[in-house]
Amino acid sequence: MGTAYAAWKYPARCRLQRIVNINRESLHAFIRDNTAVGSLLVTDGNTAYRRMPNRGHQAINLSAVDAPPAHEILPWVHRLFSNFKRWSYGTYHGVRDKHVDIYANEFVFLWNRRRHFQTNVDTILGLGQRIGRTTWRDVVGDTLEWKTAHEDQILAMVSPDRLDRAKDYAVEHGCDIFDALDEVRRNEKRWRYGRRMPRRSALPPRRAGEEPSTRRYVHPPSMAPEEIARGYLRHVPIGSKITTA
Repeated sequence: MGTAYAAWKYPARCRLQRIVNINRESLHAFIRDNTAVGSLLVTDGNTAYRRMPNRGHQAINLSAVDAPPAHEILPWVHRLFSNFKRWSYGTYHGVRDKHVDIYANEFVFLWNRRRHFQTNVDTILGLGQRIGRTTWRDVVGDTLEWKTAHEDQILAMVSPDRLDRAKDYAVEHGCDIFDALDEVRRNEKRWRYGRRMPRRSALPPRRAGEEPSTRRYVHPPSMAPEEIARGYLRHVPIGSKITTA
């Protein structure tokens, strides 16, 4: 994961991007896209950062014997990734490797605007108007490659009867097994669970004498204002031990 941030006594803006190969070409491309010309870059001792054009570079060997802890040399980088991990675990309970870039972009948006609460809504609405409609397929991408890689695991979770019908359908129509499964499931009879009438009513039957009255609870008679002023309780009869005391 590549990280770029601008800081002066506190972290300002950041950029996150997944980098598969930590080589010079990948790191230099990330630096060119996310830093300004003439910036001073503070990194660890990885040799892939060397000879960066138009940027200053300060490398710190964190593997040296007398080197201080990494969280003291690069405190905001560690704080940034700590917040990113806690946010992903607490909000989404983990992230999938396929969608790491999407989660990273969302975290970057929240991090860079954490002190601009008044403009956050306007920014989100403006992005929505410029980008336009985004479908679920645009977010998750094509899942056929993932299904092909996990074909045995997916087919093992299908019921044997449905799997046999899907195989026959795939051979007959010359289509993929997953397309056949979708078509077989689409043509299956769906069970409709109708709402049955309860055998007994939700309320118990009324007792004798309660038929003409729909009130189940009758409030006690109200007290006179002078009795309320003297502190009598409505549910305690006047003259009892509580009131006489």
